Amino acid sequence: MSFGDQPPFSTENTVPPKQLQTSAIEKEVQRCDDELFRLYTLVSQRETERRELQLNADKCISILAPIRRLPNEMLSEIFAQCCKEADESVNFMNAPRTLNALIISLVCSHWRRLAISTKSLWAVFSINPTTPSTFTLQCLRAYMSRAGDAPLTIQVLNTYRDTPARAGAFQCYRVLFDAAPRWRILGIGSIHFGQRLSHVKHHLQDLEGLSLNANCLLAAPTDIFADAPKLRILSVNVTPELISHTFPYNQITNLSMYNQCQHRFFINFLSKFPQVRNLEFEGNIDDFSKLETPKTDLVVQTLYIGNVEIIPLLIRAFTFLQLKSITLTCNDTAELPRFVRVHKQFLELLEQPLQGLNVLVLEEIEIGDQEMIAILRLTPSLTELSIQTTDVDLAENMENCKTLRKDFVRSLIFCPPIIQSQRPSVPNLLPKLTSLDLGLNPSPNMHEALVDMLTSRWHPRALASVHGRVSCLDCVILRHIVKPEHTTIVSQLQDRAGKEHHFRWLDSSTLSLTRKRK
Repeated sequence: MSFGDQPPFSTENTVPPKQLQTSAIEKEVQRCDDELFRLYTLVSQRETERRELQLNADKCISILAPIRRLPNEMLSEIFAQCCKEADESVNFMNAPRTLNALIISLVCSHWRRLAISTKSLWAVFSINPTTPSTFTLQCLRAYMSRAGDAPLTIQVLNTYRDTPARAGAFQCYRVLFDAAPRWRILGIGSIHFGQRLSHVKHHLQDLEGLSLNANCLLAAPTDIFADAPKLRILSVNVTPELISHTFPYNQITNLSMYNQCQHRFFINFLSKFPQVRNLEFEGNIDDFSKLETPKTDLVVQTLYIGNVEIIPLLIRAFTFLQLKSITLTCNDTAELPRFVRVHKQFLELLEQPLQGLNVLVLEEIEIGDQEMIAILRLTPSLTELSIQTTDVDLAENMENCKTLRKDFVRSLIFCPPIIQSQRPSVPNLLPKLTSLDLGLNPSPNMHEALVDMLTSRWHPRALASVHGRVSCLDCVILRHIVKPEHTTIVSQLQDRAGKEHHFRWLDSSTLSLTRKRK
């Protein structure tokens, strides 16, 4: 029943409605309510059906997921990679939001069985024993039980000197101390833990790596790690107080140090480790312009420098007899001017008799063309050169550098620099190059010969003309270029010398070219 726009009874209609009309209206309202109830019920049924269908679809998708088809060996390796670091951000057992073995074991029954059966997952963890929770002790015991006889990598997190050790911490200490014969890598950030290490004396036969700060080492019993015959890795911050500490660790081969003392203490400290092969240095250095200490011979083979200002000190204080790899890093843009200031000293380092230097890595450093020429000239034995920076200029005058040896390099890696030159001379500079990986960035200053590779006008003959100029080149990878339309993913071509090559687009901006071997 419809009354149109005019209500059945209003001020314009002075006639009172009849009872029959009222009953009709009430019936119409009831009919609308019944219809709405039916529709609401239908919508609810459809929503329930949809949720059930979506749930079934999600189960099917989960069952058909590629990760379910992975063999257990591969899945275990993925788990191991996720949990291999014993630090606060990766495997902190006290924090349920971080990725650790316990979280992995709660995903599904299959992952749980696999995680529990993989002892190495439970052998890597970080722990803060002073956390006020019985959950910590329960987790620790569960980890120890499931780790079985696997070697342990443990990080005892930092507690400050004025932080009282909680009663529950000593129970955790006892659990850790009982497992001391299985310690492989130990990180100590707690002074309270270091003070109680006397319980593990003569039980560190399998300890291979030690990471701690100076305060923790000074708080530990004297020579507590002297009976660790396998100890080869040491990471510590160097303070003046630490210099007086006795280091009966002549067997250390990997040393990571963050310097917080004057240069004379630093030199004294480093001289205590005559067998170091891999040296990693970060921190600050004071003025050493009046350094008169005679040079010390080092057998370091791998050198990592996290502060460019250490370079002059290394030049004046040490002679590297067996250096094979150098990594130089600028952590922020503020260090770039400092590197420019000390790059001559860096070249002096390379001028030492480094005939065995194979690897040179420069990270986040802007290298100009003259510095690049000098580095290449002074490192004739390089087999790998990696420059990771935002801008690398191989200028046109590089092709006039006649002092470069023809066979000085066999692998050149740029990620992700650009080559800006009017006459790019990569083929001329590197006649023995066997592998070339270039991250190319289109630029109006690019040489015309590279335009075809950088734009949609690229065609195979353009690559063949460049590739053919480097007779020994076996593999070329070009990145950040535009894939032409209607181009096959895989094809073959011949260069001007008649040699066949496999041509493959790895994705829409990465091209790979490999010489066909007979």
